[in-house]
Amino acid sequence: MREITSEQRNRIVSLLKSGKSNRKVAQSVGVSLGTVVNVGKSSCPDRERSKGGRPKILSPADQRYC
Repeated sequence: MREITSEQRNRIVSLLKSGKSNRKVAQSVGVSLGTVVNVGKSSCPDRERSKGGRPKILSPADQRYC
């Protein structure tokens, strides 16, 4: 396995902190998605994750009556 340079690591961290997705960061830096995920876990542990999944259909008012 090839190690990433400190320049690449710094660029990954800055792009992640600016709100770019892991996939976009991997494409722009030229590394694998797994590398971006691993660097993100070690350098930005408090980064918000996207929730994913289907959005709620019921409004809060409808939920009170269910």
